Amino acid sequence: MDMDRLARYTDIAKNLAQILALIVAAVWTYLLFIRTEVPSLEFRANTSSSLEWHDLDSNRCIASFRVDHENTGRSSYDVAAYRWRVWEYAAPDSGKKIDYIDLQAIQDQAPLMERVVPDEERKAGPFITHYPPGTAFGHNFEWVVEKQPHRFLFFRLDLAVDGIKNKESWHTGSWGVACKDLTNKNPAQSNTVPFPGQAVQPPGYKRDRR
Repeated sequence: MDMDRLARYTDIAKNLAQILALIVAAVWTYLLFIRTEVPSLEFRANTSSSLEWHDLDSNRCIASFRVDHENTGRSSYDVAAYRWRVWEYAAPDSGKKIDYIDLQAIQDQAPLMERVVPDEERKAGPFITHYPPGTAFGHNFEWVVEKQPHRFLFFRLDLAVDGIKNKESWHTGSWGVACKDLTNKNPAQSNTVPFPGQAVQPPGYKRDRR
């Protein structure tokens, strides 16, 4: 009788140990997933920009602000909105041999121009589309600028992911002396060009020249 009871207790203890081992393994696997896999599923992207000046006539040039965006993460996402802004500022002149250009202080001021898309006039636009992992897209935003000496312009684009439309997800910016280092290349030739083999065509937008 005692041997049977001992055998039952032994089986119960064995079963409990197996259950406990399964629970510990499950908790460990979950914690390992939280620490290693979950961060890798966050939205990740590379957003870059460049600025070129194209000669238009004796009094004006075209500012071509090129932006490229690539989903470098492991999760898909939708860009739901974008905002471009332009600031005008003068070069610092303290009399020193070198002066710091504080771009953050410039952006703290009201922009010369800005636009948020979508709005009442435009419901779609470049970059507003679905981005599977590895997908990339590029677009040139263009403005006609008067030629004025010592005039600096800073261009910035913000992209917002669906679900947080009131908060930027990524941004990029470029600045330079207006209408300097002019090129005769037609900026329209590189307008809205996806990366080779990774074409993404946002629906229903037209060329955006401001």
